[in-house]
Amino acid sequence: MKRLLKAIQKASIRTKMIAVLTLLIFAISVFQSLYFPYRLQQRALKTIKDKAKCIATMTAYGIAPALFFQDNEGINTSLRIAQQNKDLVYIIVTDNANRAIASFAKESVLIDSSAIYRLSVPIQLNSQQIGKLSLGISLNELNQERTRNQMTCALVSFLIFALGLILVIGLSTLITKPLRQIVRTAKRIMQGDLTHRARIPNSDEIGHLAKAFNEMLDSLESSYQELQKLNQNLEALAVERTRALEEKVLELNRTTQRLSESEAKYRVIFENSHIAIYITTYNGEIVNCNDAFLDLFGYSREEITNLNAIGLYSDPQDRIRFQQVIEKTGYVKDFELKLKKKDGSLLDCLLTAQVRYDQEGRVVGYHGIIFDITKLRRMERELRELNEKLEQKVKERTQQLKQTYEQLRLAQEQVYQAQKMESIGILAGGIAHDFNNLLATIIGNVSLAKMMIRPEDKIFSILTRAENTCLRAKDLTQQLLTFSRGGEPIKKIISINKIIQDSANIALKGSKVGCEFRLPENIWPIEADEGQMMQVFNNLFINAREAMLEGGTIKVQAENLNLARDNELQLPEGTYVKITIQDQGFGIAEENLPKIFDPFFTTKPTGTGLGLTIVYSIIKRHKGLIKITSKLGVGTTCQVYLPASHKEILVHRSKMESSEEAFKANLIPIKTNQRILVMDDEEDVQATIKAILTHLGFAVDCAPNGEETINLYKQAKATGRGFSAVIMDLTIKGGMGGKETIGELIKIDPQVKAIVSSGYADDPILTDFKKYGFCASISKPFRVEEIAKVLNSVLSAKADSSISVSPPMRSVY
Repeated sequence: MKRLLKAIQKASIRTKMIAVLTLLIFAISVFQSLYFPYRLQQRALKTIKDKAKCIATMTAYGIAPALFFQDNEGINTSLRIAQQNKDLVYIIVTDNANRAIASFAKESVLIDSSAIYRLSVPIQLNSQQIGKLSLGISLNELNQERTRNQMTCALVSFLIFALGLILVIGLSTLITKPLRQIVRTAKRIMQGDLTHRARIPNSDEIGHLAKAFNEMLDSLESSYQELQKLNQNLEALAVERTRALEEKVLELNRTTQRLSESEAKYRVIFENSHIAIYITTYNGEIVNCNDAFLDLFGYSREEITNLNAIGLYSDPQDRIRFQQVIEKTGYVKDFELKLKKKDGSLLDCLLTAQVRYDQEGRVVGYHGIIFDITKLRRMERELRELNEKLEQKVKERTQQLKQTYEQLRLAQEQVYQAQKMESIGILAGGIAHDFNNLLATIIGNVSLAKMMIRPEDKIFSILTRAENTCLRAKDLTQQLLTFSRGGEPIKKIISINKIIQDSANIALKGSKVGCEFRLPENIWPIEADEGQMMQVFNNLFINAREAMLEGGTIKVQAENLNLARDNELQLPEGTYVKITIQDQGFGIAEENLPKIFDPFFTTKPTGTGLGLTIVYSIIKRHKGLIKITSKLGVGTTCQVYLPASHKEILVHRSKMESSEEAFKANLIPIKTNQRILVMDDEEDVQATIKAILTHLGFAVDCAPNGEETINLYKQAKATGRGFSAVIMDLTIKGGMGGKETIGELIKIDPQVKAIVSSGYADDPILTDFKKYGFCASISKPFRVEEIAKVLNSVLSAKADSSISVSPPMRSVY
């Protein structure tokens, strides 16, 4: 520092003057470039805050009555008024339960979340808060204005600095010019010309200096020779010292820069580290700590300033041991101890710290890091326990390797079977839908033809046989849908005992095969699709009956099971109902057992190969399992496992009219003023439905898609001769289907009577049609009696006018 001061003292007056005045001008410029933009920004920010508060207050005042009376239109009107403000980013209106009632957000503009001023105000009516309004004002304009102000002030500061620098240089030149002349004279004298004198006419201090200088030269001229040598020596020494000083200054600047960079890096690490870092005094007062330290112990920044680190030790002896070790070695590494959190819970920690010394070498405190190893220690304990259990398990499982191998083989077979079922299911769904559309045309026309002739006509019986065959084909497509994507079960709580008994009675009626039931009354209920369960056991009993050509007894048993987590069946842990069906038939060949669940695999001349495939698919969808074992000449045993339910069975009975006479009793009286609109993309289906409805006495219009249906409905309503009902296909290829179309029709006519129809008989919309706005549903294919019943229910407006028609399925063997 002393050398630096000497170097400054050796600098020229001009240099000192320029440096001092330049620094002063620079300081003024910097102050101007920082202070004025800051003041302008604060004023602009205050303006935006006042503006936001004004908007929020006025909007909340306008929304309050509408919110109180739940007037959504009023709320939206107030929001639209507020949206006229171009700086408004979003508005959210919530009630007292913090549920969003209405909102607005400018999605077309990308705004940085940090460039938004947010404000929330209560919505009050008669001094009572009924909700809250939150809004955001864009600060982009403020930021742009701040940038412009900064650039303007920076430019003004630069101009001030440049002009000041020019003035300083000019002034310094005017002042130092006589001095330079004296310096030139001195240099001439230093070169040996002692006759040269400084000629300065000024009468100021510099002039007096020149006169004194000339007098000094007169006195020095006599001793020039001696001084010349001395000056040369001094000049060489000065150059050498100046060079050394410059090197020192350069090294000092480098050291200072490295120190600043190191301090900045340390500050970043200190503040952003996920490891707890602290600095304390010798007595434990916490000087500083990072956020990770606060999070670790659960204190706030304000609380930690009044806390002594000694209070964090669970055992005071740990503090004594820590100080003894660290003061002896100067540091500690991985010092393990227990520390207390704010809530009193203990932490296992590793402490690494160093001693802090003052300039005289005395200990003034400590700084270090703390690692939380609580989870590690807990995991170590758990690992030891797990190792002990694992060793025990290994001993136990060593005895079960053979059983595990069998389970793995079974699981692989199930995965293989599931993959095959998934592939065929996708194909089956599409086939069933298209096939149902074809059957719709055939069954509809056959049914219509039967109504046009007398029952005693010969052709009536021919049409009846054709109709029954088509209905069996319909049942086949329904079973295809069972394991396709559209065959999801509609579950309810049912008694499996009743399902088993009813299925056995139906399947074995008229045969020489009997049943021996062991069905305890305490068998748990199951949550399943009743129709699909009937189909499962119907197929199993039919297979057993056909395998016992000479008659015999089928043994049926049900029992409750509690399966552990690692059970040999590879089923999830829980409660199950196990049903065992054992016949005395001819059995299944061993080479055929792996293929019995394959689609279309059958050994029967008249079989379809879908029976067990559908059984497998249904049980899988119910998260159950079926196992079949068989031995030729002995018989076959089927074991079905279904998840049990501990809910109560809800008894629900619905009266169904199934006879043809009952259907005909619901036929609609012919009324010439009733019009029906039919929407279907299949021309044959469209023509069939039109012919049926025309025969029933309706005026029928047809449309191939939703767009044309909407146009026809609008035109009919405008003319005053609206449609009494609309029958819509659920799926339209390349156009608007029934689900989308009903939504638009309800907007036109909220009282529209719409019936949904689909070849996907298991589509959820057909089951829950009311949810989508339909009055009824009907599955393709359907007969005249079935569509007449649906129309009769819808148009006669009975109390229970909503109806779904989907005739019961037959089992396919």
